[in-house]
Amino acid sequence: MEVKIREMEIEDAGSVARLSGQFGYASSEEETKERLLKLKEFLENCGFVAIRHNEIVGWIYVMLSIRVESSPFYEISGLVVDECYRGQGIGNQLVDEVKLWCTGKGIYKLRVRCNAIRIKSHEFYLKLGFNESK
Repeated sequence: MEVKIREMEIEDAGSVARLSGQFGYASSEEETKERLLKLKEFLENCGFVAIRHNEIVGWIYVMLSIRVESSPFYEISGLVVDECYRGQGIGNQLVDEVKLWCTGKGIYKLRVRCNAIRIKSHEFYLKLGFNESK
């Protein structure tokens, strides 16, 4: 399946909001646009979208985490693939793109938090090599 991955833009707010709604995070296009504008100020964070047939079918966002007790790492703060396209490798492509981007920043640790009730999400991340802790 041909999917193009590119950096997320402010103009993607409507699609990002629509996809977020599929995971139970209802938000208007305008609210999402305001958040994306604020997030754009944090140059160490990044988002990507997956495009198929000129339609955004997935997105991922990562944030730099700097803590006193550990080395800096990136954390996936959100990843959604359209329910019609799940299981087709798009999530893997988005995570792979993020991994490349993170290593380009000189940070080789990527984490994700996933609610235990999201069983399919847990399985997805475990298949990608993420380890469960806590």
